[in-house]
Amino acid sequence: RFLRAPKVALELTDRDDFVPLRELAEVKLGLKTGADSFFFLEVHADETEDGGLLPRRGVEIVKGLGGWVGQIAKADLVPAMLNPQLYSREGRAFRFPKKPKHYYLSPREGKLRYGLAEYVRVGELNGIHQGKLVESNSLDGVWFRQARTLVSSRWVLPYNSAYDYGAWSNPDGFVLNGRFVGVDPVDEALSDSVGALLNSTFAALARLTEGVATGVEGAFDVGPPAARQITLPDPRKFSEAGKELVRSAFAALADSNSMPSAPKRDGSVSRERLGLDTAILMALGNTEGQAAALLDRVYTSY
Repeated sequence: RFLRAPKVALELTDRDDFVPLRELAEVKLGLKTGADSFFFLEVHADETEDGGLLPRRGVEIVKGLGGWVGQIAKADLVPAMLNPQLYSREGRAFRFPKKPKHYYLSPREGKLRYGLAEYVRVGELNGIHQGKLVESNSLDGVWFRQARTLVSSRWVLPYNSAYDYGAWSNPDGFVLNGRFVGVDPVDEALSDSVGALLNSTFAALARLTEGVATGVEGAFDVGPPAARQITLPDPRKFSEAGKELVRSAFAALADSNSMPSAPKRDGSVSRERLGLDTAILMALGNTEGQAAALLDRVYTSY
């Protein structure tokens, strides 16, 4: 647990105004389908290779297993996110985009519409239906209809910290695959506070204490069991004035749609990160000077 963890991170875990994430939220692993190449379809935008397929109301042209391209009813698709490497014009994105690049295949009961029957046949020709996890996930013995509950959490962590150091906002409820860890606050009133905390340096520090080193320099796997142990400032102890400070600082980050980078080797940080971390400590009753002193140790230790 403590391998390479900054000492100040261990000190923070013992504070009585810090609590493990499990007290604030439910933490879930993204969907494990057993065959992502089949169940997650890419929006197909290349009109020169679509075989003459025309856009139509209620239908999406998608690309799937083995390069298959066809029409699937939107009612059989759920917007999804597959790749944790998200970027906007400003750099690393803070929120998921409005328009999905991928869909999760979730067929309705009854007749298979448009190109779905053909695509199911493609899956069977490739042996997808024989996979152990696909079989165990099947709903009432129908392999292409999965019984597992979809994970579309409000806040999203990367399973592997090499991808990023913050938590993405998922306001439109995109389905997550196994590269993500979803976080749903148990109290909806605390949702924005939990999002702010997960984007703070305190969360980044805690990942280093709980994650498992992967062999890639600086990369840690932080699955649900480890994420539940991450200790964060307790938002239930924020003062009323402090809540407004945190809300304002977090709104500035959200409005920029740019996730601030982690502290650099010299301990320097972006204005947005400093503002958010300072607001959180002041919300717990620290003066601005006390917050600055602690953050200096936090950033240099990181």
